Amino acid sequence: MRILPTALCLLALAACTPREYHRVASRPLPPSADALSCAARELARLGYAIHDRDPDSGRLYARRPRPRLAGDRYPRNDWLDIEVTGAGSTRTLVISAATLEGGDSGVAPRFRAPLPQAEADRDAILDACAGPGS
Repeated sequence: MRILPTALCLLALAACTPREYHRVASRPLPPSADALSCAARELARLGYAIHDRDPDSGRLYARRPRPRLAGDRYPRNDWLDIEVTGAGSTRTLVISAATLEGGDSGVAPRFRAPLPQAEADRDAILDACAGPGS
C-alpha cells in the first residue's frame, strides 16, 4: 500500500520540475581571441539582433524573429545566449540556444526547446569564434 502514495508523490514532483530548454555547447578559446566581437559579427551575418550586450560581464543575448506560420499562436524568435567564462588561458566560449515564444499582446515570453536552425547557428558561431570542435 505504500507504493501507490510514493508513486503519486514522485509523479507530482516530476510534473513540477522545470524543463531545461536551453541547449548549451562550449569550446575553449585561444588566449588572444576576442570572442564577443567575433560573435557579434557572426550574429549580424546570421540575421540576429543583439538584444542586450554587456562586454564587462563577457555576455550578450541575441534574437532573430522566425516566420510566423498559420498554426502559430504567438510569435517565435531564435534566442542565443553567448558568454565568455574563465580568465587568461582558461577562457571558454559558452553558447546556449533556445526558442523564445510570445512577448506580444500581453503574453509573457516563454522559452522552448530550440529549433534545429538555432542549434546550427550556435555551432556556426562556435566554429567561427573558437575554432572547429574536436
